[in-house]
Amino acid sequence: MNVIDTEGAPNRREFLRAAAGLSLAVVAGGRIQAMAADAPAAALRQVGAWVQIAPDETVWITLASAEMGQGVTTALPLIVAEELDADWSRVRVRVETHDAKTFGNRRIFGQLYTAGSTAVDAYFDILRRAGATARRILLHTAAARWGVDVAELGTEPGVVVHRASGRRMTFGEVVRGDLVTQVPPVTDADLKAPGSYRLIGRDVPRLEVPAKVRGGETYSIDVRVPGMVHAAVLRAPVEGEAAASIDAAAARAIPGVIAVLKVPEGVAVVAQQWETALAARAALKVEWTRNSPFRTADSAADLARVADAAADLARRGVAGRSGGTRWTLSPPTGPAWSRRPTPPTMSTMRSWSPSRRWRPSMPTARAPKSGSARKARA
Repeated sequence: MNVIDTEGAPNRREFLRAAAGLSLAVVAGGRIQAMAADAPAAALRQVGAWVQIAPDETVWITLASAEMGQGVTTALPLIVAEELDADWSRVRVRVETHDAKTFGNRRIFGQLYTAGSTAVDAYFDILRRAGATARRILLHTAAARWGVDVAELGTEPGVVVHRASGRRMTFGEVVRGDLVTQVPPVTDADLKAPGSYRLIGRDVPRLEVPAKVRGGETYSIDVRVPGMVHAAVLRAPVEGEAAASIDAAAARAIPGVIAVLKVPEGVAVVAQQWETALAARAALKVEWTRNSPFRTADSAADLARVADAAADLARRGVAGRSGGTRWTLSPPTGPAWSRRPTPPTMSTMRSWSPSRRWRPSMPTARAPKSGSARKARA
């Protein structure tokens, strides 16, 4: 297995040149996993904005959301594949990391950003049209080659079919020649009716799961770049507090420790190795300010106040009447749950003159175009 280093902000053409012949999936933490395939870079053909097809029948679909265990690596390409009528076993994923104008999440200001359970909702109609447009390009191209009316053609998974004669042309065969790219725009009437779906709503294999199950997945915590050092942060036990005093003597005595730094959210230890940074962080002795209002917060009391407000019909906007029926709001109760990914949260910092910036290891990241002097993981 190879891992693509996204450093250097390759443009789309450079990415395709480097990634052709690879099957890609974004894993939790945003890292790209690459597995060898056979398609040479020159053979990949763009079939609409979201789809590339290779002569070996591999269908590459662009993913513009970060995989964090929620399944978007499967859910979003599946929408394209449904309308395209792709053979799901031949689908691979190309991760978009830069072109927000084309691929941005419209629910989040057009950014390449994954949050708020918006991915499927934001992209569903867009991806359906993307798949239908790619299918239309293939149909018009096959019709031109065969010299028949496009209305005589249909598709089966991965194949264009001429119904009258029984002739068949695979998607890979279609892209081996010139493509008809000027096709009529797709309308709602051109999209599949839900009753004809063969992928959406069905139990299909998730693209990113096999490597996770086999223990072969590469997460962002596994990334290595030249000259990289590692930082571990000891955070305040309560939000809003800071370090009042730091005894770092034991931490600095550990071989490989580079620096101990006070940061707004706690104390950071920078070391040559990740394990060293963790050991030095454990050796820190820190006194915290202990002045956060959260020290005296009482979630149960807060919830009780909300419940009382909901039951007070005199409060406008909290409760009311509907159709002559009185109703009140009863807040759900239960323990607080964290919705974070299971793997460690981390990012890569690129430091260079004259400024420093954080570069999160997520598909939303934009890498600077100048060289870097040092990298650090936190």
